[in-house]
Amino acid sequence: MYYYKAPLDPNAISLNKTQKCKIGDSISQHLMIMICTRLGELPSLPDFGCKIWDYQFQTMPKNFAWQKDIEDTLLESIKKYEPRLTDVKVSIQVSEVERTHAFKKYPDIKKRAVIVVDATVAKTLEVYKFGTELFLSPISK
Repeated sequence: MYYYKAPLDPNAISLNKTQKCKIGDSISQHLMIMICTRLGELPSLPDFGCKIWDYQFQTMPKNFAWQKDIEDTLLESIKKYEPRLTDVKVSIQVSEVERTHAFKKYPDIKKRAVIVVDATVAKTLEVYKFGTELFLSPISK
């Protein structure tokens, strides 16, 4: 079975030339949408998304409490809105990263959040692993 590949081109649908992908890629696309959607952003699905964007511009003295909060909300969203996965585990690791730029005198220091989802594909019982990185700011004190 194949799934539609994002981004979906409406013109390609009418010409029956849509790009398709396998289940793992489709799940990964859906997880990225969840991660990029602020919890409560969709009025019709208020529990879809994660809280990472609630912490985007807050100065956080300790990582542990907010990391756990983000992990928990993302896990609940995945359990509810991604039924193709079972045995889901979510982890977030945050580190500070210095980024230099050729056009800037001083480097940027940002927080990098590495999000990893480990699960099992319900239909095939295959191991599924997803990972992505996001840069957040400002840095913690």
